[in-house]
Amino acid sequence: MRILIVGTDTPGALERYCADALRSLGHEVSYHDLHDEIIRHCRFRETPILSEVEQAALRGRFNRRLVGAVLIASIPAYDVYFIWDKDLFAPLREAGARQVAYLPFGYDPAHHHPVALSEGERIDLHGEVCFVGGYTPERAALLSRLSDHKIRLWGTGWERLPADSPLRGCLRGGWTWGEEMSKAFGAADIVLNVIRAQNGQAHNMRTFEAPACGAFMLSTRTRDQLAWLPEGVGAGYYQDAEELAEKVAYYLRHEDERQRIAGEGHRLIVEGEHTYRDRMRTLIETLEHLHPAES
Repeated sequence: MRILIVGTDTPGALERYCADALRSLGHEVSYHDLHDEIIRHCRFRETPILSEVEQAALRGRFNRRLVGAVLIASIPAYDVYFIWDKDLFAPLREAGARQVAYLPFGYDPAHHHPVALSEGERIDLHGEVCFVGGYTPERAALLSRLSDHKIRLWGTGWERLPADSPLRGCLRGGWTWGEEMSKAFGAADIVLNVIRAQNGQAHNMRTFEAPACGAFMLSTRTRDQLAWLPEGVGAGYYQDAEELAEKVAYYLRHEDERQRIAGEGHRLIVEGEHTYRDRMRTLIETLEHLHPAES
């Protein structure tokens, strides 16, 4: 089967994990790389502020063109529309989708797994709270509530922190993925997962990646995650900044409970058929069921 992926062909991106899984299942994959399209059209790459503004404008233009001319208008033309959020089923059906199928995120065992750390790595990378993800003012405000603890941050955009932010001394690196992210997770007491507001009651990539690495995950409480990783069994959860601070303090005091939950979360994810190969197999099986091969 020939499959087109519209997205970003970069290390650690969801699109690449899916592409690798599809290729391992014997399918041909090609890309329409929006990141490459934006960079090629950017005239101010050497001027950081201008480049950021221009890339934002280009990204908006490409997204509007893709959504307006390809995605929404084409929804009725496809046999099935795969989506990671069940709450989007109804809007997609209203837009004319013939069939909507659920396809959650997952993890790649080659990149997300427990890593043996040297003593030096354990000391260097250790944090009471670890967060890997891009900067937003909302995330910065949330993490600032934990500034009494040893926080370790990896991700892009954190240079935009206010000069007086208590988080400025916590940044350990930029874009982090694969083995390096697994090491950061393995060295942390608590891996924080912040579900963006637009993800609603669903989940994100870290939902699977952090437990797959054997880490204790403390995440925004959502419906989907609770189904895979029950509260206090496979992960810890919080609803707001106040509860987050309480849960961090609690789990740092209760190491045995934290390790038990991390171990069970790891088992639930790695034994639960949540790899991207599993996801792509589900995708292909759904398509083959729609159009069974002629005997």
